[in-house]
Amino acid sequence: MATNTLRAIYRDPYREVATTTINKLSRALEVPVTELIEDVSEDFAQKEKEALEKEFQSR
Repeated sequence: MATNTLRAIYRDPYREVATTTINKLSRALEVPVTELIEDVSEDFAQKEKEALEKEFQSR
């Protein structure tokens, strides 16, 4: 898996990620895929995404 892919997921955990990427990541971390997926409301996701963007812009 490319470092850029990991960085993008870290910086934006709400971005769309292919199932093959999630499978690769779960195998590398030796955890079930279900540990990497969280079900959140659209409202919550948008608010958290905005907060993360502010955090990364301030660095």
